[in-house]
Amino acid sequence: MTGNGAIAIYARVSTTAQEEGLQVAALREYAARRGLVPIEYIDRGYSGAMDSRPELSRLMEDARRRRFQVVAVWKFDRAARSVEHLTRMLREFESLGIGFASVTEAFDLATPAGKLVFHVLAAVAEMERSVIAERVRAGMAHAKAHGKAVGRPRLVVDDEELLRLHEAGLSVREIATGMSADDGKTLRHPSPSLVSRELRRLLEAGASGNSPVRARRKAQAAAVPPGTGGNPSALCAPGGAAERFVNGVPACTGGSGEDGAGR
Repeated sequence: MTGNGAIAIYARVSTTAQEEGLQVAALREYAARRGLVPIEYIDRGYSGAMDSRPELSRLMEDARRRRFQVVAVWKFDRAARSVEHLTRMLREFESLGIGFASVTEAFDLATPAGKLVFHVLAAVAEMERSVIAERVRAGMAHAKAHGKAVGRPRLVVDDEELLRLHEAGLSVREIATGMSADDGKTLRHPSPSLVSRELRRLLEAGASGNSPVRARRKAQAAAVPPGTGGNPSALCAPGGAAERFVNGVPACTGGSGEDGAGR
């Protein structure tokens, strides 16, 4: 017999300040009435809206090993808050030949009434999925119609930094780890596939002579006159600040002259 006469009793409280004693006492009494040995699973400090909970996950793993023949909860919402999550669990228990009972709601999956409630729940869950999918599609269509981008913001990498790291001999994975990309909201590491794609674009543009990065580098080099040793800061007057580039052209932040160029 599945579970060798054991029953899984699952209790949950949303905060560690709450007590699960009332739930556990009722579940132990239910197990005793059915003559089954209780195996206890108790999640403390976890919301029912969370599908993944340590003890619930352990219960599901033990269910697949057939460690018990029935799962009992105090109320449905102790196991799951959404109809979709509850229905998934009940389907899996049914496929494993494991019963399910809610002791305060007079629900037992093994009874005809329990099976009826299960099928009603499954129908409601299916309707919920359809309604949510329809709303998502309508929202995306509305956003597209008003010219708004749909989906996760596109990451933008710094072309110059990307080429510099590539020319330094770093691999694609090392480049991805060593640089950050902007999605308009936060900076995060780009994926190796994005680095590879952007690097290929830059290299192909360079091969065809259309690379904006190389064009900027040529403009910077051309702006440094002979005799400066290739050092743009030599364009600054004595005492001027370190060089900077404005639109790819060397300039200074201090020194003589009204514009601070020191020329």
